[in-house]
Amino acid sequence: MRAVGYVRVSTDEQVDEGFSLAAQRKQVTAYCEARDWSLGLVYADEGISGKEIKNRPALQLMLAAARAHEFDVVVVSKLDRLSRTTTQLLALVHECFTGNGVRLVSVGEGIDPTTAAGMFVMTILAGLAQMEREQIGERTRMGMAEAKAQGKHIGKVPYGWSMGDDGRLVAVHEQQELLRKAVSITGKHGVRIAAITMGWPLSSLKDRLSRLEQQVFKPRQRKA
Repeated sequence: MRAVGYVRVSTDEQVDEGFSLAAQRKQVTAYCEARDWSLGLVYADEGISGKEIKNRPALQLMLAAARAHEFDVVVVSKLDRLSRTTTQLLALVHECFTGNGVRLVSVGEGIDPTTAAGMFVMTILAGLAQMEREQIGERTRMGMAEAKAQGKHIGKVPYGWSMGDDGRLVAVHEQQELLRKAVSITGKHGVRIAAITMGWPLSSLKDRLSRLEQQVFKPRQRKA
């Protein structure tokens, strides 16, 4: 079994011997030796908070190695060394570890997915991560539906309009005039001549006119 370790201390924890990098390395090394696992790198983030994953260089290197399938198991002294935020921890387990065939072992919590009990716990953690993502998606969809019901615009603001303080689109007079001109020229001479005349890229002209044709931004609008 190819193993790596991950250890971390924040500035405040460095005074505590139980949280020291040396103490964590000792736990990780002893655990791997007891199971005859081949321990490679022990990634270490020193003096860094566990709040933000993106701000930890050693963790980012380890995640890159996980995606490259360079090891089979990552060993930590406690789960909070990876993250103090449950949502982040679940995302790491599901997307970065389980999703890449990597197992996560926590010495402190006794989680070892190479055992039946440990695999059960990991399955639950992965399931919770999936449920959390689905719930976020549901909340997002509900929020968008509510915004639409209130007449608010969702998505990119189309040319010819700006976003008002109340979330509704407000017509921009100058741009509306240009749109009307583009429609007129297109009707008489076609889109290519219209694009040249307006000085717009052909793709931009087509996109703006298609939005007009589909009436994407006409319902529930108010003029400035």
